[in-house]
Amino acid sequence: MLLLATALTAQAQTHDAAVWTAMLASPDLEGQTRLWLDVHARRDAGRFLSIVRPGVGLQLTERTSAWVGFAWIPSIPDDGEASSEARVWQQLLANIAIGNATLQSRTRIEQRFTGTGGVALRFREFLRLSIPPDDPNAPRLALWDEVFVGANDTDWGAVQGLDQNRLFLGVGLPIRRGGRVEVGLLNVLAPRDTLQVSWVVAANWFIPRNALTRGGTE
Repeated sequence: MLLLATALTAQAQTHDAAVWTAMLASPDLEGQTRLWLDVHARRDAGRFLSIVRPGVGLQLTERTSAWVGFAWIPSIPDDGEASSEARVWQQLLANIAIGNATLQSRTRIEQRFTGTGGVALRFREFLRLSIPPDDPNAPRLALWDEVFVGANDTDWGAVQGLDQNRLFLGVGLPIRRGGRVEVGLLNVLAPRDTLQVSWVVAANWFIPRNALTRGGTE
């Protein structure tokens, strides 16, 4: 996927800047059941967009889990009327040990709809490399890449084929009770009539997995 991002930059390009923030949690419940919630607020060029994405999952093995959920994505442009998109999603998470490092794979399928113009199917593959520092309280390098591929076109703008690629490089900062905040720079490449290149300042707060059983987070 890193090679794909490099190859795309050879196209004619348009550039913009954005700021994205997110909160992510997947707390344990009883037995092997877990909850999922990620909430996003994004200021892109010309619009404000948010995402609320709840789900429920089953821990299959120590390193793999399967999930289903729903997402609501309202978008408010600076000029024009607000709109929204809804998604049903399914995903498989797997953590692969490589020495003392971990490669996380998240394979997600989405069914996207806006109420008119058909349902769009999209495949997403996310890979994150995590290398723990010697000191668990020290910052760590955060590196991940995600590719999006659409299965069909729709009248409301979904595209078949490569939809976008996201590449993030930053640092993870530990916080109290086991959570962390990741801050860094995200590059988003979206091939349209011209290649749309977005440079995003991103900040993500990851709530500890056992936050509910320990009485919450700070």
